[in-house]
Amino acid sequence: MLFTAFGFACAAGFPGTAAAIPAIFLCSCIFIPVFAAGAALCACAFFDTRFFGCPLAVCLFFSACAGISPGKTARQRRTEIFFRLCVFVVSVSLVLLSARFFSARDCTAGKAYTLSPAAKAVLTDGGTEPYSLIYSVSPDLLSAVLFPGRTAQFFLTGYQMRAMAAVSGGRISPEIRLVPRSVRSGIPPVVLRSLSSSHIFPFCPPPEDFEYSVVRIIEHGVLPVQLAVFGTASGTVQNPGGENSFSLLPEILRMAGYEVRQTDPDRPDEDGEWNWDPEIPLLFVFPGAGGTAPEQEEALARSLRRFLENGGSAAFFVSAAVPDAGFVLRNTVRNGGSPFFSLLAEYGTGISPDVFFNSESCYALPLVSPEDGSRTTVQYPFWVQFLPAADGYGHPLFSGISRLCLFWPNRLSAFSPSRLPQTARICLSGTAVSREALPFDASPFAAARNLAGLAENGGLSAQADSFPVFYIADDGMSGGRRLIVSGDAFCLSDLQEIPDGGRNGNARLAVNCADWLWRRDNILGLLARKREGTVRGGSGGD
Repeated sequence: MLFTAFGFACAAGFPGTAAAIPAIFLCSCIFIPVFAAGAALCACAFFDTRFFGCPLAVCLFFSACAGISPGKTARQRRTEIFFRLCVFVVSVSLVLLSARFFSARDCTAGKAYTLSPAAKAVLTDGGTEPYSLIYSVSPDLLSAVLFPGRTAQFFLTGYQMRAMAAVSGGRISPEIRLVPRSVRSGIPPVVLRSLSSSHIFPFCPPPEDFEYSVVRIIEHGVLPVQLAVFGTASGTVQNPGGENSFSLLPEILRMAGYEVRQTDPDRPDEDGEWNWDPEIPLLFVFPGAGGTAPEQEEALARSLRRFLENGGSAAFFVSAAVPDAGFVLRNTVRNGGSPFFSLLAEYGTGISPDVFFNSESCYALPLVSPEDGSRTTVQYPFWVQFLPAADGYGHPLFSGISRLCLFWPNRLSAFSPSRLPQTARICLSGTAVSREALPFDASPFAAARNLAGLAENGGLSAQADSFPVFYIADDGMSGGRRLIVSGDAFCLSDLQEIPDGGRNGNARLAVNCADWLWRRDNILGLLARKREGTVRGGSGGD
């Protein structure tokens, strides 16, 4: 910068500098473009792409004006014109090349960006998964990484979920711009704070600072999947909000980058069965709480058997969450009276009477290990409820929008208390929780009712039925093309009595399915198992 300033002064014709004009201009040709490129990139990263030309224009203006002074010979003026043109050309070239370099960088080879030492980064294996994920936080992150280009909003998720991005037409935007939290004045916060004292993100080491964050997803193509939802989940059961539990599954799949081919359970093919393509993974959802006629169940079993015998790979989601459903499944499997469940047991989905313990508080997903074929059961200690759309939720985001709230139950006898996330421990502690003690940033919900009033109703006591943690909703601005998953402090002041029955089981199963689907490596695992000719059916998960 000093060389550049000295070059401007000399070129302006100060006494004693006329002889040094060529050398000074040569120095300016080096330092001016570097300064212009850095300033332009900073403007793009911190503000917007429309600011890209501002520092460039200022730099080129000074470059073009340098050397204008009367009383110079024709030779000196020709020299000045030549070097001014050099500065102009080199400045434009370097700025454009730098912008192209930064915007074109990706991590498709499994390599993360170079971050400052204070930044924490976790990168999934970009060589095997359909997307590459960078999750990083640091107080100086904005000065460490620059991403010019079009903006896409990213929303961090909670327990057992990866990330959600702004999507247009079902395709993930590959260009992300860092924005400080203070700029997000009109957008719900997506950066969770104080997570070092909780364990909502078991996949990542707890970051030290949460002032800024960025999640970058590089698209690796759209993966086709077949989705089949049968039984009560297919449309006969409605939740308190008036929405079907599984109505969001196709949209979640599309937002995750899938090409969804959904099966209509009420419209089989001409032969009365469903003919799924064995070349495409099948995600089969069956709540197991009734609602399927015996003849439909037999046709379903024949269709699935043909699909599996033809080399197809399927992931089964069978609900054991509702006590009635657990009773039905226990007796069905024990007596061998259901062709559908007999088929699932034959292909190793691991349904057995002993997996339905504690069914009122957690969802048991039977899985088969692709390595050795062993059977295991994964427990999910959360469930959801659709809250009806209404006005006056305390934040404009919630105006007229239904929310899908994610809860922790307070009956977790199957889990060690030391391994429970902080949110569940708070719920079980029997003490009221203030906004400052919440494991996420509740400041944008200042318009909500005072959370301290919950103590009067036992809202966060050991007797509370549930502890709301996260919500999933449309952002209200994208026409349903963008979902938001974020910590929801306001839900704490809206605890409601949740009726028992199949509705809870369906909603609980829907969220667990969504969680599994978002971890797209599970789908790739199905494809890999099919290619290797290993055990079919079931799937792996965390």
